[in-house]
Amino acid sequence: DNVESVPDDALELKYGTTYVISSGVPYRSGYSFLYWMTSDVTGTERTYVGGDLISIPDNNVKLTAVWFAEESPVYYHSNFGADEKTEGGSFATDSIATVAGNMFSRPGYRFIGWSEKSATASVSRQPGNTFAMPPRQVNFYAQWQQEFYSVTYYVNGGTGKGMDGATPYVTYTNLAYGDAMPKPADPTLV
Repeated sequence: DNVESVPDDALELKYGTTYVISSGVPYRSGYSFLYWMTSDVTGTERTYVGGDLISIPDNNVKLTAVWFAEESPVYYHSNFGADEKTEGGSFATDSIATVAGNMFSRPGYRFIGWSEKSATASVSRQPGNTFAMPPRQVNFYAQWQQEFYSVTYYVNGGTGKGMDGATPYVTYTNLAYGDAMPKPADPTLV
């Protein structure tokens, strides 16, 4: 992000004159301004804050802003039902953070990754991926793929198709978690 509210440059100052460091505080999203730093005044690196006085040397002086990276939280959302969320820690702006693994359980669904855009967006991150922490909270939404099941009945004994114990008597497919267990007609013994 751009740095805003930077004090104006002071140009054409004469050698030996006194200069007052600006009390203006620059702004940078995700950071706190600490102080100005330079070694151009005395030859030794020194820090300065607004209101400090310096005697202009016989060279240009460049003041460099020193910042403190603020921390923002990362949240992981289950993205179903009551949409539980878990805090994944706080990270400093621009630090490298690692995407956590799935910490939720959803019966009948398989976790396929995280979306950081919205609860309905496609997967954009996988556990173990890294990212540079932005200067704000990050939300990851679990993305799920519904699983389907099949139930196969075998009948051992009797005569007719599917009664040999090795060939399916009947198979039901595309059953979702929570569906009623299908029950075939009772086989007959001939």
